[in-house]
Amino acid sequence: MNLENFICHKIKITQAYEKGLLGGAKDLSFVTNDIEIRIKQIVVRTVELSYDQTGDFDRLYSTFCQLEKLFVLFEGEFLDFKKIIAYDCNGKEMKQSQLFEKIKSSRLNYCSTIDACRGNTTSFLDAFKHINADIFSKWCNLVEDLDIIHQVFLYNTSSIGLTIDAKIASVIEVFEPLVELITEYTNQFSSLKPGEKGTTLKMCLDAIISMYGKDIFDTEYSKNAGKFLQILVNSRIKVMHIKRNFNQVCLSGEEAVLYIVKLSFLYRNILCCLLGIEYCDYRDKLVESVKKWETWENVFSNFINNKLN
Repeated sequence: MNLENFICHKIKITQAYEKGLLGGAKDLSFVTNDIEIRIKQIVVRTVELSYDQTGDFDRLYSTFCQLEKLFVLFEGEFLDFKKIIAYDCNGKEMKQSQLFEKIKSSRLNYCSTIDACRGNTTSFLDAFKHINADIFSKWCNLVEDLDIIHQVFLYNTSSIGLTIDAKIASVIEVFEPLVELITEYTNQFSSLKPGEKGTTLKMCLDAIISMYGKDIFDTEYSKNAGKFLQILVNSRIKVMHIKRNFNQVCLSGEEAVLYIVKLSFLYRNILCCLLGIEYCDYRDKLVESVKKWETWENVFSNFINNKLN
């Protein structure tokens, strides 16, 4: 089937947790670019996207993909893709051979979130209270401006088979170009010029954490901000060196998992702020999530006491 030439009135997509049940009952609806979107959640989540009459299947599905990534921004994880059905204007299901299989196989690898970023400990915003036509429009523009930055973030917080060292290095690196985007949106970091002499990754990380990550990295900054930032930088450049030639203090395996999660909180917080969502709307939940992760297997306390002294 050639999906590019597939004309329909509506598609209905069903998603759910890989394990466990979604809460409920919740719903929201809005219209964007002549596409009506209706979302309902009771145990599973159903997303309906429809035209007034008929139109390209591909445009409806592309809109869903952007919407799905907005949910991930708020909730921290991609849901499992369970079902997709296309309908005609009479509400009749359009029998298309292997539609689900084709869509399922075409989903990008980053749509499988790393285990550490799954569950209630990484969700800090109720998407059903914040998503509307205006936020969605801003989100589509923001994703376009982020370009490859967001793809790098999603791939390195996914379950793809990269080593944890490579993932944490890439997650740390996204904050350098992110400084440029923040400057374009807010003019906050106009003195920093990533990629130019005089602006380092350490400076970019410090500026971003000081502005957007005080609640996330409060203990690290109180203990030894300079050493903490240098460990992040070392963990980024470690992948560029032969192991025997690199003896700087870096994040270990479990520490890298912890800081992928904490840096993902930072990244998501930044994007929420750029969308105009008030920090006070989710600060308590974010701090709660941070505190839960800081008690995980004593990894955080050992890191603070052994590496930041």
